[in-house]
Amino acid sequence: MRVWAYEEKDTWIHRLSGVTKLFFLLAWILTGMLSFDTRVLLAMLAGSVLIFRVSGTDWEQAGDGVKFFFSALLLFLLAIFLADPYKGAEIYGTRSDLFHIAGKYWLTKEQIFYECNIMAKGLSVILTASVFTSATDPGELAASVNRIGIPYKIGCRMAAALRYLPERQTALRERKNVRGKSLISLPASGNGRMREKRRVMEVRGYGRHRKRTWYGGKKLTGADCAVMAVTAAVSALFLWITFQDGNRFYNPFVK
Repeated sequence: MRVWAYEEKDTWIHRLSGVTKLFFLLAWILTGMLSFDTRVLLAMLAGSVLIFRVSGTDWEQAGDGVKFFFSALLLFLLAIFLADPYKGAEIYGTRSDLFHIAGKYWLTKEQIFYECNIMAKGLSVILTASVFTSATDPGELAASVNRIGIPYKIGCRMAAALRYLPERQTALRERKNVRGKSLISLPASGNGRMREKRRVMEVRGYGRHRKRTWYGGKKLTGADCAVMAVTAAVSALFLWITFQDGNRFYNPFVK
């Protein structure tokens, strides 16, 4: 089984238009980026886990990709701490030291809370992205976004990216125990395959015109409109909760 690859299944998420799933993903990412309200981020994380389960996405299918990005997220959190160990104290206006690590580095409750919020953001995005890639047919996505007026060339690039992700992730899984030169050559070989696909698409005339005849596109249905309406309403609610007091950081340290 290829990781992060589309797999046809009979779930209501798979039956939605690619436009709807793309709208949800972008709205989810934007809301997560803007919010630092812990209540909102935990609700988004719980929603992402629920969507992951409902979509029928297998852990074998998405697990390696999730673990890869989770490892990158942990490194990012470590880099934040090393660069500014008191960023949390600065944001929340208090400093509660837990213990001394070394030199100028003290671990504080505020820093842990701040970085846990970032982790919730990252996990939410990782899970929803894995559902998007495994439940969205690349060809159908390209056709559907073209139906609503997005240039054909952009739709083709979206489809190419979705088809390319599984190849890259499969290569990473196959070479995860390989060190040195093979790991260094992996990005170069992957980029070479991407350039080859782009050349083939250009030879076949992909992207030459704004539109073409599509056979795989889906018209927006009532279910699609309902999902997009609920997504917009939930995102608006979450952003209202975040900014209602004029500060996007939920602060449990100040009574």
